Amino acid sequence: MIDLWPEDMPSHTTVKPPVTILREQASLLDSKTLNIVEAKVKRCDDIDYRNGFKYRFLIIAPALNNYQYSLFYLTHPIEFYPTTFYADKHITDGLPDKSLMTELPDNVGKLIANDIDEFNNILKAILATDRTKRVIEAVLAQSVE
Repeated sequence: MIDLWPEDMPSHTTVKPPVTILREQASLLDSKTLNIVEAKVKRCDDIDYRNGFKYRFLIIAPALNNYQYSLFYLTHPIEFYPTTFYADKHITDGLPDKSLMTELPDNVGKLIANDIDEFNNILKAILATDRTKRVIEAVLAQSVE
């Protein structure tokens, strides 16, 4: 059999997909709250995979009949970047740097990460907003009642 693949064909990678980073952060929230509040990353099926992938980041309260709060969702092409974050105005209003944000209809903000560093910076900013902390605090309080 003739091998027509190029000699420099990748056989392994150290590239970390955005979904892996999201799942790592979800796991960290679980441990920080002793699993009283959980975070899950859910792949959405309402996107054409020829054009990319879509994931939703959910805050979940198992003690509240698995109540779910959608913190944000993101989309990215097969190559990962640019990754586009979509979060409601309650989240985006709390971002320290709004220079990367575009406001969309229905009180949604859009932020674009062109590489892993921008991705991590945007994700860190979203997770650190007052709104994110208030949502987690409210879910915690109701879950331990």
